[in-house]
Amino acid sequence: MQSARSWSLIFICSALAIFVVTLGVRELWIQSQFSEVTSASRRVEAGVPIGNGAILDLAQLADGMADRMVCHSDLLRSGTTLVLRRLELQDSARNAAAFSDAVERADRFLRHALSCIPSQGNFWLRRAMVGSLQGQNPQQLAHFLELSQRFAPAEEGVLKGRLALWQNVSQPYLKRLQQTLVADLRSLCTPQNVRSADKLDAPNPSLWPYIEQIGAVSPQLKSPWCRVSSQ
Repeated sequence: MQSARSWSLIFICSALAIFVVTLGVRELWIQSQFSEVTSASRRVEAGVPIGNGAILDLAQLADGMADRMVCHSDLLRSGTTLVLRRLELQDSARNAAAFSDAVERADRFLRHALSCIPSQGNFWLRRAMVGSLQGQNPQQLAHFLELSQRFAPAEEGVLKGRLALWQNVSQPYLKRLQQTLVADLRSLCTPQNVRSADKLDAPNPSLWPYIEQIGAVSPQLKSPWCRVSSQ
């Protein structure tokens, strides 16, 4: 009886060891398969020029993350950078088919990324951006923005992206989501973040009623995103 238990324990330990080793090997294999994607995304984010052909090839490689069910957070962030860069390269007026294909591929990638990490506010923002190009209804876009704000309330790059998209949300949905919008404005209109507003287009008049609420508590900030009186 004791011998049987010992053999059972040895079997279980061996199986666990094989499982752990297999996971490690798979992790290394995945990292090696998409190493070029990671490297290229870093260059794109740093503003280092990369040829359009290379971007298209590497974005296609990144598409494979969804097919292979890759959920590594760093790889998904790198893939997001490239599939969106591919989309930026397309001209809907010159080649509508290529533009539409890039939009669909970006949406598919982001759906996969969010199925892996639904708490990633940046992914929700990018989903909203792609959705705006697909002509999704304002209610859906507002929902994506709300989720982005919930999970990344003050991350600078995500915050700026949301504020840019708020400009395209219709008045009824602005009113419905005013708590989320005002929270974004409050995050922007602080001494440490307000410089980010200089990189944004001037706010639409539809946003002024919400900006007035910020101006009342931040009178020293001169940005048009923080004070309507500076318009």
